[in-house]
Amino acid sequence: MRRLIANTGLPARLVAVVVVLIILTTLSAGAPAYLLARRQLAQQAWERVDGTRRATESLYEATLERVVDLTTLLAERPTLRRLMNDRAGESLEPYLETFLEQSDLDFIQVCEGAAIATSINVTTDLCAGPAETGVVFLGEEPALVARQVIAGDDPAPGQDTVIAGIHLDAGFLARLSANTGVAQSILDVDGQPIVSTLPPGPVVATLTAEGWRISAGGAPFFAAQFPLPGHSQGLYAEAALPVTTLKETERYALAILAVGSGAVALAGAVLGAWFIRRLTAPLSDLTLAAERISGGDLDTAIPRFEGPP
Repeated sequence: MRRLIANTGLPARLVAVVVVLIILTTLSAGAPAYLLARRQLAQQAWERVDGTRRATESLYEATLERVVDLTTLLAERPTLRRLMNDRAGESLEPYLETFLEQSDLDFIQVCEGAAIATSINVTTDLCAGPAETGVVFLGEEPALVARQVIAGDDPAPGQDTVIAGIHLDAGFLARLSANTGVAQSILDVDGQPIVSTLPPGPVVATLTAEGWRISAGGAPFFAAQFPLPGHSQGLYAEAALPVTTLKETERYALAILAVGSGAVALAGAVLGAWFIRRLTAPLSDLTLAAERISGGDLDTAIPRFEGPP
């Protein structure tokens, strides 16, 4: 390395110094700006993730309240109590189907004590389960359910009840995703998606200080999680913001920094080479004359200069 530097002429050394100084100056100004912009973009993305988490949590709570209100409305209808007292099974099922069509519920189950009186769009026995309002499993699929005692003339506590709810399936999450603008998932106790609107493919999640960083189907996401209401088995909802545009912006800014630094360095090298050549030209002429005189050519004229350029 020393030999290479020693064999390099003074102009080349000066040009190299100029190029290095230009690159260092450009990077000292551009690199902090790039890092600051990158940090601000990431911070804004995480703030949006937190906002969508709160919005998603509110939508789940509002959905559960709506299910509770509709279930209460059905349980307090005198017609339902009359049909239960009359044991009019043939009339009860059409009545429940009509109510189901007029509401946004997915299923209804009417219980006589712990026994099923009738079920509409549900095969799982919910009558024998705990009186839980919130998320339960219907087979392998989660659902939001509510249970209410059917009103009547001094009914025995819990004697006859109505259970209603909605499925937390792909259709529900698709509507939720459309309302929030982010991907939605429901995760099991191990953090694996039960149902999700994330792109198909392997999902890799990493917990950081800001939140969850997810790669799904090769696409990056920032995500936040929160427990689903009324469930003791560790089910979580997840809102995942796609950050592909953010990553592309970061790569674009880095490319601009690199290309800009290279262009400035190239321009500096060209201008520096011209200036340094003009600056060192008198030294080159003096060196050439000295070499000729030392070789015996005493008639060689010694160049004169008015002053250094």
